[in-house]
Amino acid sequence: MEQKITNPFEVLDARLTKIEDLLTRLAGQASNAATFPAPSQQEYLTRREVADILDVCLTTVDHLSNAGVLRKYRSGRIVRFLRTEVMAAISGDKRASFFRQPKNRKP
Repeated sequence: MEQKITNPFEVLDARLTKIEDLLTRLAGQASNAATFPAPSQQEYLTRREVADILDVCLTTVDHLSNAGVLRKYRSGRIVRFLRTEVMAAISGDKRASFFRQPKNRKP
């Protein structure tokens, strides 16, 4: 019973050859998949970024989302807002009724 000793470098070379073949096939499939339109990239904002854009505090951002003026997207404890929806809320009529209006001071 004689055991054949294999060279570890030959084993690695064979594995690398298989990996290269697999990558070549995957690259060919990826080029075929590239013909489909990619989904549009949405830009998400943090609460702090929304507060900076609106020039309000974080609590006001929370109140806006709870009131339905801003829609929040949650992933666990992480809260994000879509930039397009924030900009739409700024220009919408809901904003005027929610944000604090400056008081008219009597002279």
